[in-house]
Amino acid sequence: MKFSVFTAFICIFILMIFLVFKLPLWFYLLVVMLPLAVIIIYFSFIYSFRKSVVPQSVPEKGYDDRLAVLKEAETKLVPIGFEKFDQFHLKMIPDSVTFAFKHTREPIYCCVYHFGQKMTCDMVTYFNYEVSLTTCSSIDGGASPRAPKSLLQIFHGATYDTLLAQHLYGIGFLKQNRFDPVEIPAGSFRDSFMKEIREYAERIRKIPLWPVMLLIWTLSKYGKRYAKPLQEQYPNGISHIFQTGPRLLE
Repeated sequence: MKFSVFTAFICIFILMIFLVFKLPLWFYLLVVMLPLAVIIIYFSFIYSFRKSVVPQSVPEKGYDDRLAVLKEAETKLVPIGFEKFDQFHLKMIPDSVTFAFKHTREPIYCCVYHFGQKMTCDMVTYFNYEVSLTTCSSIDGGASPRAPKSLLQIFHGATYDTLLAQHLYGIGFLKQNRFDPVEIPAGSFRDSFMKEIREYAERIRKIPLWPVMLLIWTLSKYGKRYAKPLQEQYPNGISHIFQTGPRLLE
């Protein structure tokens, strides 16, 4: 919150200078706002994905409202087969409070994230050959390109039961393509969770001009390309994106 307030103050202060000297608005946007946005993205990313970030206990003060909303989500997930097994806080930008669930009958994990201003949900299943499928409730979940074996389908604003149904369809599609779900013990979930976050950060930092690309992907709503069922994303099979694994049905 302090970071956002400081950023807004800087933008307003610089805008006032431009207005005093009667400089054109396009010059302000091009010369000030775009470079400032790239700088903010760079430092926010570096801070959020620093090596020292680890899941921590939810702070005792200032998080009652977030916890109440997450507990309300829990009341909707339990009837469709999920059981909560963990909750934690990640000090990132923005910081997040996460409730983690495991389905009682299916090999599905569910994470509900509260970022202060918004809340999103991921349902995840792991498969052999290091393949994973994530079904997400927010278009922001696909704000950058995915690793080839990290499959994603987005149903923006969908209810939890709709997400579950679509995720099960995706699991069925992968099973038809000869990929089998694998169980990840709940006790090792945090390790798997953080491993994926760090691998994502490392992959993004290898992209040339990555802060600029992150800005472009955000403004262009890159996640729209994942906003359809897995079957529609890969109607002719998905064997070409895997370097290892069984031959998929075409």
